[in-house]
Amino acid sequence: SLYAHLAEITCKPGDEVNAGSVLGRMGYTGAGINRVRAHCHLEVAMMTSSRYEDWHRHRGAGTNFHGNFNGMNLIGTEVARFFLEHKANPQLQFSQFVASTPVYFKVTVPAKGSAVPDFAKRYPWMVKGDTSGATSWEISFSATGQPIAYNPSQRQVATAVITAIRPATVPHRYLTRGLISGEGNNATLSNAGKQLVTLLTDDFPAAPAPATTPKPHKSPSP
Repeated sequence: SLYAHLAEITCKPGDEVNAGSVLGRMGYTGAGINRVRAHCHLEVAMMTSSRYEDWHRHRGAGTNFHGNFNGMNLIGTEVARFFLEHKANPQLQFSQFVASTPVYFKVTVPAKGSAVPDFAKRYPWMVKGDTSGATSWEISFSATGQPIAYNPSQRQVATAVITAIRPATVPHRYLTRGLISGEGNNATLSNAGKQLVTLLTDDFPAAPAPATTPKPHKSPSP
């Protein structure tokens, strides 16, 4: 979990946070957000890729100031619903909460040899079934693009493809943050959806090392 947009952090990992607790000092939140509109928000998120810097540089997205904790690399959960359900059931585990999230669509991606995807290694409780011999992985997503489950599959696919969709009477893009194009039972990944799956599956090249400028040669003094 993280608190965003703080100039100074005064709380420490493990501190109990109650209503009214001091977390830190408010920070600058970007162009157009003045002092009156400044805010702090709490996220409970999952890290999409441990290679985010490669993805960021591959897209030519400029300087990445936050490393793997860049907001583009974090998939948030419904934190308010989690806290409410946890209050009602203190034994509720985060993995159980994620598993109970309604599935909106499923995407099947080619397996990379016998290796379990990096994201699934980071959150092994998402993996359902025997992973040996999988030729692909079917990833279940919520409407907001939050991964819910990884199922090993024998389906042969050459690229990421939607293999299940919840039918809707309005275009899917309105219900999925623009991740899905199409209507009814017809659905394809939009460019935003493809970017999410690409990042989630580490399906991008390693970024070249930054060029170094050679130091000028100095002739020895006579």
